[in-house]
Amino acid sequence: MTRPSGVSSVPYYSRYTFHFHLRIAAFEGFIAGIFLLNEFVARKTLHVSDWGIMLMLMIPTVTFSIALFWKPQYRKGKLFLWLGIPGRIVLLGMFFVHQSYFFILLIVCSSLVANLMIPVQNNIIKLNYGKLKGYYFGRATTISALTTITTASLFGWLLQQNDSLYHIAYPVAGIIGIISYLTWSRIRKRAMPTTINGGNQGDSDWSITDIGRVFKLDKEFRIFEINYFIYGLGFMMLHLTLPLYLVDRMHINYTQAGIARGLIFYTIVVFIAPMVGKIYDRIGPYKLSSIGFAVFGLFPIFILFSSNFNQIYASFVVFALAMACVNIVWNLGPVQISPPGSERLYMSIHMSLVGLRASLGYPLGILIKTVSSYETVFIIVFLLEIIASYRMRQLARIS
Repeated sequence: MTRPSGVSSVPYYSRYTFHFHLRIAAFEGFIAGIFLLNEFVARKTLHVSDWGIMLMLMIPTVTFSIALFWKPQYRKGKLFLWLGIPGRIVLLGMFFVHQSYFFILLIVCSSLVANLMIPVQNNIIKLNYGKLKGYYFGRATTISALTTITTASLFGWLLQQNDSLYHIAYPVAGIIGIISYLTWSRIRKRAMPTTINGGNQGDSDWSITDIGRVFKLDKEFRIFEINYFIYGLGFMMLHLTLPLYLVDRMHINYTQAGIARGLIFYTIVVFIAPMVGKIYDRIGPYKLSSIGFAVFGLFPIFILFSSNFNQIYASFVVFALAMACVNIVWNLGPVQISPPGSERLYMSIHMSLVGLRASLGYPLGILIKTVSSYETVFIIVFLLEIIASYRMRQLARIS
């Protein structure tokens, strides 16, 4: 891959951070490949109910709501050691799990800690990569996707041979996760930008009233978050109901689940992630979000019209195209929109709203599915994504 001409503007910290980030991407890709099949293990092997799977997905996501008050100091990587690593150690307990509620508990605990570490990781990427964060983030995503492809496909095949192998796979993921956080802890950050008062974003203090102040004064960010809220409601409704649909209606097996969620999805990500990173740097978060939302809206419609697994696989190609656009904006958009010195405040607000829409989207998806049908859920998701895409396009025009 040809490096953009602007890379020389941040030569040392970009190369230094990327040296660690590539290894981390491979480690996290392995863990993602295992976790991609969480819902299928829960439903097919442990026979978890609709509401049990909802809790497994919703609780870690709702904890994003505490992001506004979660302002950890980096302290040379110690946070990865005393918080991140215990979140991965709990996965070792999966070796002894035979009941569904213990499976849910361990997944929730590990996912919760991983979510708490996201602002710390994003802040390192923001500061150390500078203006070309999209370029480097895209390359790291490619490495992560390659590892996820291999892991998810292999894990799905192994579960198809013996579905009790999850007892071994999750503890292995926990060990790899410990190594990943040890690697994160070795990265040193660049100096943080100063604020107008001479402080920096590391010693900022804010409260719930700051959300109102930011939304009142920053119109672009307010509209951006409203649009993401609309998109996110649809995403979470589909995130919960889609695996249930695939298991209960399409009778998907583990090999097919690994192919769809791992091989198909992440192969597309591998090919287009570097390109999407460059596009992000060129057109910005608003236009890229608009494209991603619109494409994502087509995904549930394609699923509805799929009568065999070749068509399901084709639908996951559409899903991958959408998520390649949306994910990079989700991770990098708020910190780009924010004024210098306010990156963590903006990202914290962004993440706290994820928790709010999770508390609405997941129960709403199950409720609509229960009182109506999967088809109704999928159509509502489509309409929400089209609305979010149109509004984001309008934001791009006025910004």
